Amino acid sequence: MLRYAAARVRDRQTAEDLVQEALVTAVTRLADFSGESSLRTWLIGILRHKVLDHYRWRRRHPGDLPAAEDDAQSGRDDQWFTPLGVWRVDPNQGLEPLDLDPARAAERSELRDALRHCIDRLPGGLHRAYVLRELEELEPDEVCETAGIARDSLPVFLYRARQALRECLQRKGVTA
Repeated sequence: MLRYAAARVRDRQTAEDLVQEALVTAVTRLADFSGESSLRTWLIGILRHKVLDHYRWRRRHPGDLPAAEDDAQSGRDDQWFTPLGVWRVDPNQGLEPLDLDPARAAERSELRDALRHCIDRLPGGLHRAYVLRELEELEPDEVCETAGIARDSLPVFLYRARQALRECLQRKGVTA
């Protein structure tokens, strides 16, 4: 759950808080779990709503960023990478290899690492729009409402986010 939240918000402390809120909600609402899905799916669903609520709150309170988020946005303290651009914690730690070909698995892992790095570097509005539309797969109207942007602006935000990602990936040496 922490990996899920950390991929959607920039600050590890915020991700931890969202996971904790989701778990508290799950414990208090355990009687509502009908068993129609796996427990993991139910928990991720609760967490997904907590992430969306977080973005909605930030849209309504733009000046009330927690200190940790201020640091992350200013680039002073990167939660994912050291100043040399090396991962602080291996994102694949504990995962089973999905591919028997080590070269292909390494290439896929490097691409995933570079993409996460570049998504984290997107400016605030572009980051929110891209994460909500592409990672959360929300409908355009939901993205606009949650991110606080006009419906006509969403394609522009997504285009700029994709362009920024492409440029960032090129700088990291990732080619198509």
